[in-house]
Amino acid sequence: MSESDTEKIQQTFHGPVGQVAGGDIVEHHSHYYDGGRELTKQERSELNAKVNKLEAEYDEPGWKTWRFLHRTIGIKSIEAMRLGQRDSAHAILDLLLENASLQSKAGSARDLADVAIQNSNLTAQLKEWKGKCGRLERMLGEEVHRTSALRIQLEQTSALVSTHAGRFQALEGGLIAAIKKARRRLRVSLLLGLVAVAGAAFAYTQNERAKTAEARLGGCTYAGKPYAIGSVLPGNPNRECVRTKEGRQIWQPAQQKPKRPAAPKSPRPESGL
Repeated sequence: MSESDTEKIQQTFHGPVGQVAGGDIVEHHSHYYDGGRELTKQERSELNAKVNKLEAEYDEPGWKTWRFLHRTIGIKSIEAMRLGQRDSAHAILDLLLENASLQSKAGSARDLADVAIQNSNLTAQLKEWKGKCGRLERMLGEEVHRTSALRIQLEQTSALVSTHAGRFQALEGGLIAAIKKARRRLRVSLLLGLVAVAGAAFAYTQNERAKTAEARLGGCTYAGKPYAIGSVLPGNPNRECVRTKEGRQIWQPAQQKPKRPAAPKSPRPESGL
């Protein structure tokens, strides 16, 4: 497109490139007479590739980019674009790509700043958590030490209980054996006592029988009747039954018991004449 056929298009950008879609472009254009031939399929594809790149990399909708491009150049559709407008279209798309890239980097920078702040906060939190972990580790070490001491005490107590249990079993066995032995001795003692009592009773009975027999055989008798020691012979009071030194019972003259002296008689008072 030459200056003789068309008036020169002037476009001025105000502010960051990111505001291109916001209407900061001042357009100066006039009526086109003949912009040349229509764009070929390849030329349209090149423009479409940049539109697709804006959408794929920077999330800029394709229809929005085409609408902005058509309005800026002054056409209604891609079919109305001519060869003389191709370079302007490429320049606009390049500016849009550059602006999107700068905005992306600025966003990344802001993200990096946010990440730095978050990292700082995380660092502080991490430091705090490290302090807490250190305290927990010390507490855990103390608890492990106490647990170890308790385990040792428990083992010692268990060993002591086992020892005492063994001694108790031994004492219990000895006590049971002693009780059984005492029971046996008690039975034997009772049996011996019963035998002794029976023997004593039998001896006493035999002794009484022997005494009776001795009294009957060698004791004092008279007319076929036995008499006890100290008995006086019937019909003869001067003889009594006595036991000799040899143990025999015989009739002997009775010992005369001394007579008590008679009490003196008091003189009878003389009667007066």
